[in-house]
Amino acid sequence: MSANKRARQIRTIAALGASALLLAACGGAPNRETSKEVAEEFSNKIKLADDYDPNGHFSYSYSVMTPGWDPIKSVSGFDFVTLAPVYDRLAFNAPDGTVKPMLATDWETSDDGKALVMKLREGVTFSDGTPFNAEAVKVNLERAKGQGSRIATEIEQLDAVEVLDQYTVRLVADSGLGALLTAMAERPGMMVSPAAAAAGTLDTQPVGAGAYTVTSFKAGDTASYAKRAGYWDPDAQRVATMDIKLMTDDQTRLNALNSGEVDGAVMRPPQVKTAVADGLTVTAAPSSVYMYLLVNSAKEPFDDPKVREALNYAVDRVEIGDGFFEGLCTPQIQPWPKSSWAYNEEIGDGLDIWPHDVEKAKKLLKEAGVGDGFAMPAVTTNVTYTVQLSEVLQEQLSEVGIDMSIEQVPTPQVVESFSVAKTVVGNVNPYSGSADPHGVASRYLLPGSIYSVGNPPAQSTLDLALKASTPVDAKDRAPIYHEMMQDMVDNPNHMITLCQLKVLSAFNDNVSGFELGSTGFPDLRGVAVAKE
Repeated sequence: MSANKRARQIRTIAALGASALLLAACGGAPNRETSKEVAEEFSNKIKLADDYDPNGHFSYSYSVMTPGWDPIKSVSGFDFVTLAPVYDRLAFNAPDGTVKPMLATDWETSDDGKALVMKLREGVTFSDGTPFNAEAVKVNLERAKGQGSRIATEIEQLDAVEVLDQYTVRLVADSGLGALLTAMAERPGMMVSPAAAAAGTLDTQPVGAGAYTVTSFKAGDTASYAKRAGYWDPDAQRVATMDIKLMTDDQTRLNALNSGEVDGAVMRPPQVKTAVADGLTVTAAPSSVYMYLLVNSAKEPFDDPKVREALNYAVDRVEIGDGFFEGLCTPQIQPWPKSSWAYNEEIGDGLDIWPHDVEKAKKLLKEAGVGDGFAMPAVTTNVTYTVQLSEVLQEQLSEVGIDMSIEQVPTPQVVESFSVAKTVVGNVNPYSGSADPHGVASRYLLPGSIYSVGNPPAQSTLDLALKASTPVDAKDRAPIYHEMMQDMVDNPNHMITLCQLKVLSAFNDNVSGFELGSTGFPDLRGVAVAKE
């Protein structure tokens, strides 16, 4: 442990002791600033230090870890964090929200707007020596769209992949071309070795074209990586080795940071002021991640739109966003952040449309024939803040007679409980954000998507979702999304949006070269550590 880190811990212990004495003397302390006010001072990046150690080791703690290594079998967008060091994508989601070249160096749309022609990076190989080329792209995208893929709906608009030459592919999409490019920067665009895919070993033996290879993996614990020789972008390899450690408990991650066990960790809003007091470097950024309550709309009584509307009145979004999340989750009914061009300014946060109104919720439930209340078994991930949020919702829903029970499971089992076995009818979790608004439709609304459980949303909503995904230019897509949001207000579906989350990570003072992106994922590409 560095001298700076020891000194910081001594200062922290002293500060905590002084705080305890003050509380004992005064019976309490004034809350002079909220977590939101503190977080507004933070940047979304840590500038790269000149003296970083290219042979160093970086360790990061996250609240979710992929259960396996085949991207098409991923059950959560949050798997991206563990998969990304191994699997380069065709495109890259830059922190400013734009899509940049990665394994594809350039692209253009066809004159009829129904195809995307991509030029590929030459001289790239997968870690098993298999060449990366147009044939490899065809294999990958057909796998992502094919049978057994859990991410197929994210590129459902892709009709065909045509190999034009060794390093040129043509992606054909009669509709949805606008959303297709962004998908190439996410899990569907992750390139695996065709040889490894054919061998059927990707679940346990990842083989990608990324900056790192996996040296060891203990499911539900730690993934260890080492940088790969001859990688095309050495600036992405500023540490020689890296660990990503699963820690679902918020306090455990903070303790690991302060002890030096890890160099960085994802943080939650209630920890902001503590992290600052501990002398940690905190990064913060708005994101496309939002918190939600999902219900199975095929199960009674959620098949009744009056019940789904009642839920929108029963939840107290302000208490959740400004209270529980301490101002770091904007209360709203839209599933897109205010910074998104898809955001409907006329609707705004929608708190005047669906305010917290217990009596209105009770009235709708009575009209639906369930005024005496009912049980609602729900699932959430076994991560501190989702469990605590579920408990807040549990109390709010009890006010209108809904008895919500909470099942806490690891992230992969959420899909099993809610989407596959359907042993629960509710799901409280965060959306693992996509830079493109079509991500909401592809994961939650379109029939066949992993969280579209129960009866489909109104056909008008689905029609608008597909229409909005087609134009390439955002200015052409935006008004369609605005209309779609209004349609979701007019036809409440199974998704109750609660608030839009500000994402946070904290680091010890030896870390540099980190930047939070608009999706909310802490992409560790290019992170660096100081020499000991």
